[in-house]
Amino acid sequence: MENQRVLVIGGNGYIGKVLTKRLTLDKHQVTVFSRKKIPDCAYENMVGDLLDLDGLLSTVKNFDLVIDLAGVIRAARKSRYQENVTGLYNLIKAMKQNNVPRLVYFSTQNVRLTKKGAYANSKTECEKTLKKCGLEYSIIRPSIVFGIDRNNDFYRLARIISRWRLAPIIGAGDNKMMPVLVDDVAGAGAEAIKNWQSGRIIEIHGREIVTMNQVVDFIDQKLKKTAIRIHVPIAVLKVFRNFVPFDIDCYDEDRVFDGDETTEPDYFFKSFCSLIDLCREKG
Repeated sequence: MENQRVLVIGGNGYIGKVLTKRLTLDKHQVTVFSRKKIPDCAYENMVGDLLDLDGLLSTVKNFDLVIDLAGVIRAARKSRYQENVTGLYNLIKAMKQNNVPRLVYFSTQNVRLTKKGAYANSKTECEKTLKKCGLEYSIIRPSIVFGIDRNNDFYRLARIISRWRLAPIIGAGDNKMMPVLVDDVAGAGAEAIKNWQSGRIIEIHGREIVTMNQVVDFIDQKLKKTAIRIHVPIAVLKVFRNFVPFDIDCYDEDRVFDGDETTEPDYFFKSFCSLIDLCREKG
């Protein structure tokens, strides 16, 4: 499915920047929707807000498909997560009124967790809304996303270890996860459009199971340093959950689900070597 008129909401974000480039390579006509004007944007840039229904009704039109990457991911004020639900509701209403038929919605694998916090609950509600809205849709659920850049939590951890020889770890650090490269997430979004099938739910995760303790071990080894591990107890953070800007209730739960397994050893750590090199360049 080529040469689609695609509106990418959140196209200037972490995943969005990579996805818009991929869509352009696939010969789609890309428009980026953002809250503020993007300086020197390589694409047509539409400015607006998902909370502004009237604005959406007047602008979200003449597209074949919308990709929704926008959302409140981290917030100390938990009521802000409701913006995810309101924003999607407004978007769906505008799309239906303006006959825009298809929506690719970026959710999270957190919706599959047993213990859900405010963020996961908002995304769960969004998925329920989408499934009964009447539009054609695909849902993409990424795991923890990282890239070979300085804008992700793994790089920030490596920098702290490099500079201070400290490794802050929430909880015991032994819960399992499958971090996924941002390029693979963008590829999943592009594939969902190319091989369109309404009602699909695409789980996208890495191909290697790791723990945070293993990540710190690897950083120590590559930087030839021994970091002091500071384990912050989950129970303590739960007491202050109203001030913690992420879902602490489910933080110690494995992000590995039935059928998930390591299919490419060193998928994560091979890429992580390049992040370590970025740390060395920074000094």
